[in-house]
Amino acid sequence: MVEPLRLTICGKERGNKPGDMLVKGGSGLNGDLIFHSLDLPFEIEPFQATARFKGRNLEIDLPKAGATQEVASEKKAA
Repeated sequence: MVEPLRLTICGKERGNKPGDMLVKGGSGLNGDLIFHSLDLPFEIEPFQATARFKGRNLEIDLPKAGATQEVASEKKAA
């Protein structure tokens, strides 16, 4: 879940074989789920957030709120 000042990630870690589910570290909830909630230091645009797997890693892009308007204004002024 993405909120203007918080990112929450929950799910099951994938194993090496299709259908395998693993849990590592102390982040498990009910023994088989990963759950992390992060308070963000700046406001983001929740509806512009994207996530994708890159190998076994999850990459999440969180654009700052108002960043697209600032860039558009700078281009217009130039």
